[in-house]
Amino acid sequence: MNKEITFRKGPTAREVKRNERKREKRRLEKAKGHEPKINNIPPRCLGILRSPETSESKKRKKPSKKFATKHPRVENTDNCGSLCSSNTPTIVECEPQPDDGMDVPYQDRLEQSGEQLLKMIGDVGTIFDNIPASCWKENEVIQGLSWAERTENLDTLWEEVRESLYENFLSEQAYPLTMQCEKCSLSPSGGRVVKCSTCKKHLCGDCDFFVHSQQPFHNRWLISNESWFSLRTMEFIDSAGKLVEKGVPVPCFKPHQCTLCDSPYLQIESGSRVVVVVTAEGRFECKSAVFSCLGCHGKVDATIHDYFQANLMPGNPQSLNFLYSVEVLRLWFLVKHNLPSSSEKKFLECLEELSEGTRRHGPINRTQFSRASKEYEFLIYTVEKRIKRHEKTSCKACGDDPLSCHIDGNMKLLRWLKAKGLSSKSLYGDAVIALDSDLNDFVAVLDNNQKTKITSSESCGGSTFKAAKSYSSQRKNLDETGVVMGCCRHGVVQRAVNMFHGETFRHTNFIHRHMAENNFKFISSDVICRYWDYSQKTAVKHPELLAKTKETKPFLPRMHAKAHMLYCQEQVFSKMSRYNSVTKHMGKANRNDHLTAGIMHWNSEKERVMAKLLMRRRSKAISLLRSSKVNLKRLLEEKQITREALPSLELDLKTIARKCLAEERSRIGTLSVTKLKLESSFVHMKNLQIKVKKVATSSIERKKFRQAETLVKKKASELIAKMNSFKNSEGKLYKLTMQDFEQGYFPWLLVEGSWREEICLYESFSVSDDLSLFSAQQHLNKVSHVSRLLTEKIERSATRINAIENDSFQSARKMIGIDVDTGTRNIENKMKQDEYQNGLKTINKASETLVGFINDHSTFTVTHADVLTGIFPWNKPEISFMEKFTIVDTWKLWQRAQEEIVQSEKEMTQFMKSLYDLRIKLQEDRLVYLHSLSGPSSQQVELQTKANIALLEINRLTSALENAVSCFRRDPSLSAIISACADFEIDTESVVQYIHELEEDESDYESSSSEEEGD
Repeated sequence: MNKEITFRKGPTAREVKRNERKREKRRLEKAKGHEPKINNIPPRCLGILRSPETSESKKRKKPSKKFATKHPRVENTDNCGSLCSSNTPTIVECEPQPDDGMDVPYQDRLEQSGEQLLKMIGDVGTIFDNIPASCWKENEVIQGLSWAERTENLDTLWEEVRESLYENFLSEQAYPLTMQCEKCSLSPSGGRVVKCSTCKKHLCGDCDFFVHSQQPFHNRWLISNESWFSLRTMEFIDSAGKLVEKGVPVPCFKPHQCTLCDSPYLQIESGSRVVVVVTAEGRFECKSAVFSCLGCHGKVDATIHDYFQANLMPGNPQSLNFLYSVEVLRLWFLVKHNLPSSSEKKFLECLEELSEGTRRHGPINRTQFSRASKEYEFLIYTVEKRIKRHEKTSCKACGDDPLSCHIDGNMKLLRWLKAKGLSSKSLYGDAVIALDSDLNDFVAVLDNNQKTKITSSESCGGSTFKAAKSYSSQRKNLDETGVVMGCCRHGVVQRAVNMFHGETFRHTNFIHRHMAENNFKFISSDVICRYWDYSQKTAVKHPELLAKTKETKPFLPRMHAKAHMLYCQEQVFSKMSRYNSVTKHMGKANRNDHLTAGIMHWNSEKERVMAKLLMRRRSKAISLLRSSKVNLKRLLEEKQITREALPSLELDLKTIARKCLAEERSRIGTLSVTKLKLESSFVHMKNLQIKVKKVATSSIERKKFRQAETLVKKKASELIAKMNSFKNSEGKLYKLTMQDFEQGYFPWLLVEGSWREEICLYESFSVSDDLSLFSAQQHLNKVSHVSRLLTEKIERSATRINAIENDSFQSARKMIGIDVDTGTRNIENKMKQDEYQNGLKTINKASETLVGFINDHSTFTVTHADVLTGIFPWNKPEISFMEKFTIVDTWKLWQRAQEEIVQSEKEMTQFMKSLYDLRIKLQEDRLVYLHSLSGPSSQQVELQTKANIALLEINRLTSALENAVSCFRRDPSLSAIISACADFEIDTESVVQYIHELEEDESDYESSSSEEEGD
């Protein structure tokens, strides 16, 4: 364990309440006039103003082994100022307090405390008086302003200083008024001075050579009355003020001893070769480094190892004519992976342009830069794998018990057939992307018993997304056609494989086997319903190869069920697809290495923000739990059903789905199934329209949703044509239109029958004395049905009339060409509307009579609004397919939110445990390295370096733990998780037990929700 770090834990909610009660009790005692109990305790100072003597006299509380806070414990209490913030202007020292053992009267102590308090107040006032007034004014202005007002104020501030900045720029470029070297304080000879914009100094010629021969990668300018221009790396001025060229070697660390005579006295000299060094400042030309021995006077050229120790990476390990700083390689690594479509050529052009303005222009070897960047990235990967124990394809939140994964193909990560490249070997091998030989062997085993080739489409429903198939044909002019990836529920990519044809079930099965071997419980895909049959069949045929795949369970993601798009997987693809512009022209090995490094960088970024991601998921789940609970309660009250009936509604939907699937397979259409298909298509269309308005964030997403909506309408038009071939209960053919479908008008959801006969019946209807209450209720049910039907017909008729009258001339011409004359149709619609209105008057009159009778002869209270809705206290309202779907969907959302809260809390604990376990392993490795330092000198250096690297990684993990704890601590309800995580050092088994308790904690949410509903 690292003894320099003390672990602490913040106060719990119980401790905060207890402290609040104590403060309230003291306030009450003070109000009643009771003197507090002193017990010879010296008065306390305010915050950081506490005196050193008082701090020493206080007995420190024994630190608990908790997670490290941002500021480790300070053992030296003599320096009170070490506890102060860096922003504190001054440190106020308090007067020494009397010791606890001194017998000082209480009155004297009060007088001393009062004098000290007054002194401190005066000192604090002096501090605040020294604060500039501009700080106060700025705070007052910024406070309470909107973003637009703050931006406007910022524009105003810049307008005020813009002209002064221009004048300041001109004055800075002018010849300095005082010609004096800032290092030796002498006036430069020849009236020339060297201005270094990197080290921010004006130097004479001698001091300039002394400084910049050792630090050559600075931007230097020669300033005089006649000229102003930049200096190259090897240009200096002599004692006479003339420009001369001197050899400047590449700065390196000197070896410990000479390789010829073992003398420790060495110096660095410039060699004969010109070496180009590329840094983030641009291109610099130096001389090669030569180590000269003062003992034997021998000279040895610097090797690749000497340059690399100086943080310079060569592009060619033999010629060493181009060297690239580690800083510029790291910068390029971050640029190309945070902006994946960035061009390496344009990046080097930017470095060349930086050098042009300083007379250091020249070409940068792109081939050597590419190779140096590639080798540097692989070197860092090797260090992270061997010493830091990084597992780039594992998710610390999932741990050894991952929940679900998603597998999908990305067709944008292609590679042109003409971009063959060289037959070099990939550096990373199968670290992330599987070898092509492994995939070919796997496919050969699967196809060994396959006799027939299946070429039918395997898409599911009306999806616009190109789903996987059993087989696929070769793509023209392409070598690799894409990549199939598998990621966990947090977006961490676990495995990938190249595609050479289209996306097939074999690629999915290959990734599925890897996920099953890593203990994933659920697998999802956009066409999981099609793939799962294939997976089960192959698992039966090849149990020795796919035995673990049978233990996983399939599920269709909610977003794929709505519109065939999974949000978390789209996050991965939206990032990885941007590599397309650079990888499609690469060779095979380069493409594999580039994508592998990109995936590893993506996974590292996911781990860095994992704590925030888990908190965000939990917050969304809590919001979803509340909203779905309110919606579910409202739907249950509207339909007058209980929560116990929800499983039966779910069973009804499953039965309907099986009927539709059976009909689709048998190709035989029935009236009832066609009705259900039309209703489900309407629900699907409405969901897509909602996604276009509320979910889609780009034109590409909106285009996909609208394409899916177009296919749904196309399928609905076929169902409407089939529906119009059936007859209703009156013996007449249905006359549905596309407008009816878009409005959700389905006549079978209301009443079917001869409404004209019902109107004739109720024209002379009257209530007799022998009419029973039950008969009156049945009559009112029928009247309500007819009333709702006529109201719907009147609204539809009015809509048609308005549409005809408001149509443009072109639309009217189209309607005339398709149907009868527009005027004739308008007259017919008005006649029908009059008929409907007359019938509705008759029905309303009968309903008033029946409502009065029922209210007089029963305890029920029926209103006209009940007649319009058709909901009566003696009836159980009928539930349509769309209503069942909405209720069950809301119920499942409520259940999923409960599961997500529990799963997120479990993953929070698992994430903390994974970081802690890795830190323990690195601490053990570091102790092994330190205990093994008794070997040869070369081995000791290697072990010491490994120990230092391990220590850096330990500190990084400690910081990650601190950030995670601070992130989780924002939610008071997570105090139990923080307490459990804080006990890692005490008892790891208790934390594992806590994780198991979280898995069994779903019933608490169920019971708490039930209690809230009861309230």
